[in-house]
Amino acid sequence: MIDSCGIADFSGIALYGSRGFDNGFIFDGTTTTRWDVYGTQTLGALSTDPDDSFAYDSDDNEITVKPTTITVKLGTRAYVSTKRSAKTVTIKVGAKKWEPKSEAYRTWNAPSAKIQYKSGSTWKTKKTVKLKNGTASYSYKTAAKRTYRFVTGETSTRFGATSSTSRR
Repeated sequence: MIDSCGIADFSGIALYGSRGFDNGFIFDGTTTTRWDVYGTQTLGALSTDPDDSFAYDSDDNEITVKPTTITVKLGTRAYVSTKRSAKTVTIKVGAKKWEPKSEAYRTWNAPSAKIQYKSGSTWKTKKTVKLKNGTASYSYKTAAKRTYRFVTGETSTRFGATSSTSRR
């Protein structure tokens, strides 16, 4: 385990959120562990409590666990589709967020939602949209063929997402 306690061969880290004790990890000679997030999991900032944590090096010497904060966020998805009718391009976008209670992705009205197009090697924002029921649509006139994508911003409890691309 590297970060909160230096290099450890065996450690147990206690995590606390706004509601008190939230979760803990045991590392036994590994540097990562799987973390299943359930419906009761506190999202956002969690802090270690050095008094409730421990770490030992490979010679069984105790290592001081330092206070640290981690951020727990859940996954999101973004998607885009386009169609053209003569010079009118219609771009449909959507976002979904992972919901631990239902163990599925559900519609998400991401607070930051941008339709972008590629200009050379740079992505430029064409339109910032407000999602309703996780989707939005935007149409405009252009003769140019462009590559589009949809980007949602990150929040304190959700990762941002970038869709695949669509060309029209």
